[in-house]
Amino acid sequence: MPSPRSAQFCLITALAVTAALLPGPAMAANAAPVKTRTRVALTPTTVAYGQVAEAAVRVRTKKRRPSGTIAVHAGRQHVSAEITKRHRARIALPLLNVSATPYSISANFRPANPDRFTSSASEATELVVVKDATAPRVRVRHRKAKKRVVVRSRIVSAHGRVPKGAVRVELRRGGVQVRSKRIRLDARGVARAKFAKVRKRGNYVAFVRFAGAPNFLGCQSLTRFSV
Repeated sequence: MPSPRSAQFCLITALAVTAALLPGPAMAANAAPVKTRTRVALTPTTVAYGQVAEAAVRVRTKKRRPSGTIAVHAGRQHVSAEITKRHRARIALPLLNVSATPYSISANFRPANPDRFTSSASEATELVVVKDATAPRVRVRHRKAKKRVVVRSRIVSAHGRVPKGAVRVELRRGGVQVRSKRIRLDARGVARAKFAKVRKRGNYVAFVRFAGAPNFLGCQSLTRFSV
């Protein structure tokens, strides 16, 4: 028959084994995901059409380093990028038209491991898009044999986008308009106006005017030539 001390020892050993097999607090319930905060800043906050605006996004946590995807929303468009080890992402915004300005820009963070981090959204900030400046590049050719004047106009923008629309081309002599044509710009932003039977000798001016377009400012030019 076992002694009372031996029985007590067996009971303590059994309790210790049972405690080791039971799940601890961390195993019994998973830890809550770490809360994140997302912020977005724009550089610059006002851009011309065709100019690149950049969104700087930062995801903050009290501890650990989150990983995941940042999605920046600009109107109905959005662009995404992976977050860096410094909890940040720099994202170039898509091309935005002037017609819907100002745009509400916001960022959303989606963690790669949602069991460890929460998703979060930034407050919206505003981006203003204005019309881009344009300039005409005009070349005039007079063909004496054919009595013809060709005015080639190319409309260029400050940020490289090709303007759409039409130009008004006028020939003036002595301050008086003698010919006029409206020519649409092609895919390269070029318009060619051909004037036949220009016989009268003298000093002329080729006046080119681009009235502008939804995303572009207008411009004009005067080019002098002789016949």
